[in-house]
Amino acid sequence: MVDACPEAGAVLEVLVQRSVRAWRMGVVPVALEASGAGAGLAAALGLPEAWWQLSMVQAEAELDRSNFDAAAHLAEAIADHPWTADRPDLQAQACLVASRAHRLADDRADALVLAQRALAVIGERPAEDPVQAAALVCVLAALPTPDERLVAQLEAGLERSTDPAVRGPVAWTLGNLAFERGQVQRALALHEEAERSLRPRVSLRQWARFARSAADERLKAGRVEEVEPLLIRARIGLEALGSHHELASLAVTEASYFTVHGCVGAIIGRQVASTSGTSSRSRSSSTVVPCTSRTTTPRSSIRKTASLV
Repeated sequence: MVDACPEAGAVLEVLVQRSVRAWRMGVVPVALEASGAGAGLAAALGLPEAWWQLSMVQAEAELDRSNFDAAAHLAEAIADHPWTADRPDLQAQACLVASRAHRLADDRADALVLAQRALAVIGERPAEDPVQAAALVCVLAALPTPDERLVAQLEAGLERSTDPAVRGPVAWTLGNLAFERGQVQRALALHEEAERSLRPRVSLRQWARFARSAADERLKAGRVEEVEPLLIRARIGLEALGSHHELASLAVTEASYFTVHGCVGAIIGRQVASTSGTSSRSRSSSTVVPCTSRTTTPRSSIRKTASLV
């Protein structure tokens, strides 16, 4: 159909490139505008692959803007589309975005349903498969307590995988869980692996969110001297992304760190800078996990342990 509309096809190609590049660089407003326009054009031209790609960028960008309801609605629509329904990997990826959106909106029930749907759609696969690993992490993130069978699968996947895109988020997730269980040395080793695998040039989001999560876990483990560099990294990355929810979450960790050092002025400054202009939902949420841990929760909870982007 593009052959019959060469000019429209050329415009679509520009929109695809612009939206993907903007999203990867953290220029979320541009990504939202280009992906929305491109998805509509792709649908009109009868190009479902381009429609799927652009719609997914749009849903991810809505997440970055803390528009959780919009992100969940769009991602579920993608997953339920007849064209996507016949393509398990694409349906599962849409389900995982929707799961993350529901979890960040404190809707754990729907988050779990969608993460489990992703696992069911792709069927039995090795744990080192990227979509399988992402689904396992999202299920763990939505559960009130860890499922040891799923944890064992992730551990096996980490042992076998050589893909940094899998190893980074899985090591992050397992490291957070080890911190929650008081296994500090194991947690540090896993976080070191995550640090090696998560690179800002590949995913600024995961790099920054991991730094925030690692800082929080070290604070709770009493390793205060390791926290400041992680907080600096997290603020650089999250300010570039401009997510009100992420910045509010970071402010909670910064406040805990500054309290240890008695820096009351710094606490006030960070809180004002991070919460101004946020929605009431963003202010009421206080977590980052990798699927990402987003709120401060009791150590007995798994809620902060998992989030693959």
